Amino acid sequence: MMSGRDGKSIGSLMAIFDESRKIFHRLKWIAEHLHGDSGVSVGQRGVMQSLLQGGPQTVPQLARARPVTRQHIQALVNGLLEMGMVALEENPAHARSKLVVLTEDGERTMRGFIRREAELLARLETGLSEGEIEATAKAMRAISASLGSVQRRRILRALTSGGKE
Repeated sequence: MMSGRDGKSIGSLMAIFDESRKIFHRLKWIAEHLHGDSGVSVGQRGVMQSLLQGGPQTVPQLARARPVTRQHIQALVNGLLEMGMVALEENPAHARSKLVVLTEDGERTMRGFIRREAELLARLETGLSEGEIEATAKAMRAISASLGSVQRRRILRALTSGGKE
C-alpha cells in the first residue's frame, strides 16, 4: 500500500475522503429537510454560521474561507439580504468592501438551526465513545488544515501535470 510523506497510508486517507463525501451528502440532505421551511439554502446557512462564529466579515473574507468564488458568496449574501437575515455595514478597514453582519432575525434563525441540529445529534447512535469522537474530530481538523495550507493553484498544477510540479 502506498504511503505519503509522513508515512500515513494513502488508502486510509482515501477512505476518510470517501466517508467525508458520504457524510457531506447526508448532512446536506438532513439540513435541507430540517431547515427547508426556512427558505435558507444550505450555502446560505453556511454563510450565516460563519458570521455567527466569526463575527462581521467581508464577502472576500467569507469566500477565502471556502473553496468558492467571491461571486458565489455574493449571490448567497444577496439572497440573505433580501430575506433580512444579514445587513451590510461600513467597514473601517476598507471603504468599498462592506461588512456582512447577521441581523437579529438572522441570529435567531441561525440559533434555531443549531438547536434543531443539536436535538438530532442528541438522538444519534454512533457506537463510538466520546474519546473516539474527539479523536475523529481532531483528525478531520488536521486533514482539513493540511489541505487548506496547499494553494489552489498548486493543486490544479499538480492535477494537470500528472503530479509533476
